[in-house]
This record gives sequence, C-alpha cells and structure tokens, in this order.
Amino acid sequence: MTEPGTRIVHLTSVHSARDTRIMRECATLARAGFDVSLVARHECDEVIDGVRVHGIAKSHGRIDRMTRTTRHVFERALELDARFYHVHDPELLPIALLLRLRGRDVIYDAHEDFPRQLLGKTYLPALWRPALARICEVTMHAIVRRLSAVVCAWPNIAETFDHHRKVLVQNFPYPGEYASVDAAPLGARPRNVVYCGGLSISRGLREMLRAIALVQVPGAKLILAGSFFDAESERVFAQEADPARVELIEWCSRERVRALLAQARVGLALLHPLPNYVDTMATKIFEYMSAGLPVILSDFPRWRAVVDASACGFALDPFDVHALANTIERLLQDPDEATAMGARAARAAREQYNWPNEAERLIALYRMLGATTASPVRTAFVGARA
Repeated sequence: MTEPGTRIVHLTSVHSARDTRIMRECATLARAGFDVSLVARHECDEVIDGVRVHGIAKSHGRIDRMTRTTRHVFERALELDARFYHVHDPELLPIALLLRLRGRDVIYDAHEDFPRQLLGKTYLPALWRPALARICEVTMHAIVRRLSAVVCAWPNIAETFDHHRKVLVQNFPYPGEYASVDAAPLGARPRNVVYCGGLSISRGLREMLRAIALVQVPGAKLILAGSFFDAESERVFAQEADPARVELIEWCSRERVRALLAQARVGLALLHPLPNYVDTMATKIFEYMSAGLPVILSDFPRWRAVVDASACGFALDPFDVHALANTIERLLQDPDEATAMGARAARAAREQYNWPNEAERLIALYRMLGATTASPVRTAFVGARA
C-alpha cells in the first residue's frame, strides 16, 4: 500500500517515457510502495508497469525543447504537487531549483557527464566548447549542491559531484533481461554482428561500416539498431553502407532488441575516445552481456577492465578498421570460442552487473529522505560539500 507523502514525480524533457533507465527506476520505486508518476514525451497519458505516465508532445528542435517543452514539464510538475521530484536532464535544473525553493525534495539524476559531453558537440564552435563546458559545470554544480540528493549512473560521474547525498545507481539490466529463452546456440545463428544505440560518427558508425565490408566470412552482416544523431551520420551511412552487408532498424522496443540479440553472434561498442565516452560506461555493453554475446568494444581503461575481468570479449583501438574486421572474423569462424565468451558474459551480467543490486540503493535513498523531518529548504544549503 502506498504511504502518505510518498508521491514521486520523475521529470524529463529530453527522453521518452520508455527510456530504459528512467522507466526502470520508476517501476522499481512503484514496486517498493511509492506513488510514482512520470512526465515525459509520450503520445498519451497511461499507466506503464505501475507508473502513471503524463505525456507531453515531442519538441521541434533544441530551442523548442528548452523553452516550450520545459515550460510544459514545469506546469505538469506543479499540477502533480508531489513530495519528491526526480529530474533527469541538465536543462531542467532551473526547474529543479524552483521546486526545491518551494520546499520539495528534489533529486538530480546524472545520466552522463554533461560538461564533458559538450566538448564533443560538433554543432558548437570548437573554440567555444571549453568555455561553455566550464560555465555549464560551474552552474550545474552550484544548483545540484542545493538539491536534496544526486543519483549518478556511473562511477566517473559520481566523482565529479561533491554533494553530501550522492548515490551511485548504475545503469545495469535485470539478470537475463536481454536473454531470449528460445534463442538458438551461437554457432547455429545467422552471422550477425549487432550495434544497438544512437548512430553517429563519434559512436563508430564509419568504422563499423568499413569493417563489415572487409570481413571475409560468407553471410556476415552488420545490424544497426538505432536512430541517426545528425545529417552527417545519415550521409555517411548512405555513402558507405552496402545493402547486402548492412541492415538498418531505426527504432527498437526492448522486446525487439532482445529478438535482434538472439539472432546475433557479436555485440559492438566502438565509440570514439571523446571525454564523455572514455571514462563512462556504455549501457549497451551490459545489454549484450545479458544476452550472452561476446563483445568487441573500444579500448578504454574502464571498458577493458570489464572484458578482462570476465574474459568475455576484446578491447580494440576504435579507429583500427582492420583489427575490428579480423576480430569479427575470428568470432564468426570459431563458434566454440564465441560461445564460451558469451557464457562468461552472461554469468558476469547475472552475478555482478545487474539492476537489483543498484535498485537497493535507489530505494534506500528515498526511504532515508522520507524519514527526514527537517525543513528541506532550511537544510538545503547545509552540508552540501563532502
């Protein structure tokens, strides 16, 4: 039964209501007995996994999202009049501060290291990026220190915050979440190599397309499941993708992703060494592992540590197309090695990299905040530094 004063409203202007991390957190809190709502992009108001979704229209471009959509999110937040607000986007931090000043408990959920992310934004003039990143960092941390808590998706993000209530809730899947019970053994599957996620130059699109063209294994195919980030990525795909070797699926539900992984032999994550990628983790790595796939990923220290510890794949220079092609060939031509790696990946995902371990910390945070009787506004500026 839901306890009085335990209404939580999650807010996002950027993500859809079916964003994996956000809905996973919302559903977890709902099952723990909280009254959970989500304001997000969605075509209608409905209940999903025990979460009341309040849909807002999709924005038309970045400026529209940061003005009209942000205003709509704030209006919905006030209408719902909750004890807790959980904010998922940096652009909503001004709203978070306003809600905090109204005496609400407000939690910021840091999915990514946003200031470092700005350094890789090609739509910003290169000379401006360091200054903009620094301004963003100072402003963001000044606001977050005044909120009730900060939830961080990865250890490197947690390292950037000095909040006195800082909780690490990593973006791992449920055990077996992406495993299909009726999946054929790896050696009996089509020779598919899969990438799931946003499609862009910085996420290795060009290198994956060129590598699959070099693979000398009959039937080898690259499956790209995701949407293009920009026109340049679409242009590169149009120019370099061989229709006989590459299949594009522009949007996938979780069920569709699970089905694609059940028809694949290898999972790819060849992101470029940009500041926001090198130190953080890619959720897709753990989704591949959950599905029992060997992985080929960028040779970043944190990423290599995962594959080395579980012996479930290879860490490569993301720009070395020939090494990538050779490694794909190796796994496609040796199903026994690929199967053994996939089994170790699934075991590591099941025992170590799983959501239930993370969910306990999220629930504990809310229960601790719910037990706090001091005025949120009066204590907001106390103990903000670790």
